[in-house]
Amino acid sequence: MYRLIKNIYILSFITIIIFISSWYMQHYLTNRQMVENAQQMATMSVDSLSKDLSLHLTAQAMVIESAATAIAQDVWDEEEVLTFLSTLLDKYDGFNSIYYGTGDNIMINASGWKPPSDFDLRNRPWYTKAAIEKDVVFTEAFLNASKDLLVFTIACPVYNDSGELTGVVGGDMSIRKIDSLINNRSHETEGFSFLIDSRNNILSHPEITYNPHKHLINIFDYYN
Repeated sequence: MYRLIKNIYILSFITIIIFISSWYMQHYLTNRQMVENAQQMATMSVDSLSKDLSLHLTAQAMVIESAATAIAQDVWDEEEVLTFLSTLLDKYDGFNSIYYGTGDNIMINASGWKPPSDFDLRNRPWYTKAAIEKDVVFTEAFLNASKDLLVFTIACPVYNDSGELTGVVGGDMSIRKIDSLINNRSHETEGFSFLIDSRNNILSHPEITYNPHKHLINIFDYYN
């Protein structure tokens, strides 16, 4: 009788162990699947945001490149170029300004901004970079000439029939707009996204308030 009771206890204990082990394995595998699903969703969200941002910037770059191609035909006077650029600025609200800077230091700006007398557009980062690379370029972020917005510029050089550089078409995009785009998409997930430039400076981050008059923060300084 004692042996029978002992065997029952042993069998019950083994049954409990098997039940607990099964429950633990099921719980572990379920949690693991949930974690993997969350990681997959986060990766898909980041990939989607990256793709959307890339498509957005590519579309804006095509606008600037098309403008440069049109101006290169050399069939317009300054007033007609201004009208053309103004039409583009009205149509594509991603830009804060679209302009054409000539090799003679003449600025035709659809935003209406007039440069001061000592302003040399040929020394601006968008002009020098486009002239050197001879292609559509994206500048690093910088304070615009009117000193009221932190921007980056999409720029494209313009050449005449002889292959000589006659000027550069540029379009300023506010970091504030990119910041808004990224933060709006970040709210769709439980995490957050941020944007840095090629120098690892933070352009958009949900924990950093946009301020065009402050120096950019390097991502490594921020997290150290």
